[in-house]
Amino acid sequence: MSQPSIEAVTSFPDDCLPPEHDYETKDALSTSINAWATTRGYAFITGRSTKEKTGRQTITYTCDRSCRPPSALRERQRKTTTRGTGCQFLVLAKETLDRTWTLQHRPDKRFSTHNHEPSQHPSAHPVHCQLSKDDAIQLASLVNSSITPKDIRTYIR
Repeated sequence: MSQPSIEAVTSFPDDCLPPEHDYETKDALSTSINAWATTRGYAFITGRSTKEKTGRQTITYTCDRSCRPPSALRERQRKTTTRGTGCQFLVLAKETLDRTWTLQHRPDKRFSTHNHEPSQHPSAHPVHCQLSKDDAIQLASLVNSSITPKDIRTYIR
C-alpha cells in the first residue's frame, strides 16, 4: 500500500468551493457551507454584511484565515500570534425577494483559492468547535440539575 504524497496532504481539493445553491434560512446556509469546509480543511466566517435599500442583505463569507498577520516592520508591545494569512477565499450569500438565500461564487480566480495549507483536523478552526443547539440544550439541563462539572464532563465524553 502506498503512502499519500506530501502534495496531496498540503493542498486543497479541486472542489474547495461549496456548490452554488438556494437555502431556506441564513442559518441553514452557514451550517451547510461550514459542513462542506470541514471535510476540506478550512472554515467560513462572516467577513462583511451589507443591506440594500430594499432591505435585502448580502453576506460575504470568508476563509477564517482571512485577517492579515501583524507587520514584522513595526515594533510591537506584546508578542502575539495570529492564524491569519490574508487569505482572499470567499463566497457571497444574497437574500432573495422571497427571503431565501442564494450562495454565489465570485468570478475572479483569486477568490476561489487559498494562500495556505488545509488544516489537518477540524478542531483547528474555532467555528467547528462550537456546540450544536441540541448539545447546548443538553448541557444546560445537566447544569441546572445540580450535576458537578466533573460528572458533566465525564457524561459528555
